[in-house]
Amino acid sequence: MTARTSDVAILGAGLIGRSAALACARRGRTVTLFDTREPGESSPAGAGMLAPAMEGDGSPSEKLLIAGRDLWPSYVAELAALSPVSVHLSRDGILALAHDPDEAGRQRHPAHGRPRWRSSAELSALEPGLRAPDGGVLHELDGAVDNVALIAALDFALAAEPRVGRVGAAVGVERDGQHVRVLGRDGSMHLVRFAVVAAGAWAPKLTGLPRPLPVEPVRGEMLGFPVAATRHCIYGNGAYVVARPGGRTIVGATMERVGFDPSTTARARQDLHAAVAAFLPQLANVEPDAHWAGLRPVSPDGLPILGPDPRWPAIIHATGHSRNGILLTPMTAAAVASWASDERPAFDFSPFRPDRFE
Repeated sequence: MTARTSDVAILGAGLIGRSAALACARRGRTVTLFDTREPGESSPAGAGMLAPAMEGDGSPSEKLLIAGRDLWPSYVAELAALSPVSVHLSRDGILALAHDPDEAGRQRHPAHGRPRWRSSAELSALEPGLRAPDGGVLHELDGAVDNVALIAALDFALAAEPRVGRVGAAVGVERDGQHVRVLGRDGSMHLVRFAVVAAGAWAPKLTGLPRPLPVEPVRGEMLGFPVAATRHCIYGNGAYVVARPGGRTIVGATMERVGFDPSTTARARQDLHAAVAAFLPQLANVEPDAHWAGLRPVSPDGLPILGPDPRWPAIIHATGHSRNGILLTPMTAAAVASWASDERPAFDFSPFRPDRFE
């Protein structure tokens, strides 16, 4: 069988894969995008939180997340020029509620550069109807993006991009001299200069990779309510809340290690509803009209696995993003496009190297 050729293969078509394919194409690369469409994919399941300030530790991971967050306004503007699909971006801030008086006491004396503590009355002024007796903080630059609209916008832009071809799932890779042979599930072969591993929780199932990938699926269950309950994103005790355009409220999320099981449970529905009703009482008597789950790709340290593999630099890793896949979508896409153009990204990705677990 004759192998099809392109410059770059993207193995996985979640938000990371879609955005990387578009970024590579806009750098002049020809791209084959392998679309897996596995049940429980995290990209459409997430709430779209952009919350790097919640880390708050000054670590390389916090610096990565903040840099990733700050790319979002220009990224949404770029997509608006490529697609008629409107992608709602909120940077009204995230309210992080204190869980108890002890935590409120610690927040009253923040470290240098951290947001100041706000009283229950101040938070209620920002969000009428919010119950936060111990106060909390406002992370002013954080927010959320509508990830469902983002997927639709990327699909429109990719369909209009002549350098991108979209095919079925990939099952593995093989060496072919200086190139990578990508094997399709349908028996096809594709010869490329670079192959980007962007298959999320399913990445370890790809054959022929230069190293085992320590990525596992972690299920997160979500609820949707048919009412507008808040303007800000809110982190409370046991739940977070995101407002969606059109008067909906999204609540998440659990974390369960149950393998590749994307089913939902009555227990999670009950627990999430009770947790959000504790700080947004107006939702106590509103029944959710949607309940779903997604499988996050989680590495041992919870950080993404990014960059060319030292054992085989033609393999570029872009997986293991855990709960920050949506946040890091523009950042990862730009980095992949640089690596696939034999260039070094401006940001230092060395703390997220694929060989750091050896």
